[in-house]
Amino acid sequence: MIQIRGLKFTKGTAYKFTAEFPALNSDIIVNLFGVTRKAKISNPNSAVETDDYEELPGYYQRVESFLAKAAGVDIKTVVAAIYPTVFSAFNDSYAGTHVVDRAAKIFNLEKSDYDIRKEKENRVVASIVRKSDIDTDIRIKGFSFHARPVSDTVMDAIINATYRTTQKLLKSHNISSIVLYRGTKDYNTRRNTLESWTADKVVAEKLAKFYKGAVANCIVPAREIFALPGSGWGVGLQLEVIVLAVQSNNSYKVLGDYSYGNNITCWEQQLKKG
Repeated sequence: MIQIRGLKFTKGTAYKFTAEFPALNSDIIVNLFGVTRKAKISNPNSAVETDDYEELPGYYQRVESFLAKAAGVDIKTVVAAIYPTVFSAFNDSYAGTHVVDRAAKIFNLEKSDYDIRKEKENRVVASIVRKSDIDTDIRIKGFSFHARPVSDTVMDAIINATYRTTQKLLKSHNISSIVLYRGTKDYNTRRNTLESWTADKVVAEKLAKFYKGAVANCIVPAREIFALPGSGWGVGLQLEVIVLAVQSNNSYKVLGDYSYGNNITCWEQQLKKG
């Protein structure tokens, strides 16, 4: 069993599956993701970040202010903690792996081999970056990919405040579970501590095509959702949802494979589809 602040999870329990995601309520889109759906839907072959939504003015500033108050820190500290993972995977930077490391400890999750390897790699990269460059990044942007200016204690406070806020948001909309999609390079790898999913199938399909990977989907219980744009983490335009990896490997359903070109069989299948 896995214990998360009074909640018990059983490893190896598979998700229930669904083929399609029902239409999102406009209130949910606004309150959880800070965006509104455009009247005209974009070209499905456009950029990964979908053009189907537009951000609400000032939404993220209000979220950052609320999160800072909930965590008992200032907004600059929230920015330093969160911004390295905006439009970038948690494991893509030394700063991002700090979030993974603290989340694993707080929620008593076992980090994947990939989590561990990426933290080591990013630590090496960060060690050769000049301190003056890191200081310049923090002074100009408010954060650095190659540093951890936020202490473990403060990061823990931000992570806890994020999770509490997420759960309150979901409960306020009577959401006990949500259908999510993920476009990934390799859907057979072990689940990572924190994973980015999306409530929009189109976004997942674009990512899968970009990576020549696959689209998976699953129904995720609300208590296993770590963050939403409305609680501080995630990209609203992508309807991004950050999920805690409390389920076992291959616990989701693969909807579509875009890995043609990797082998002749897949390539031929794609040609037949047109």
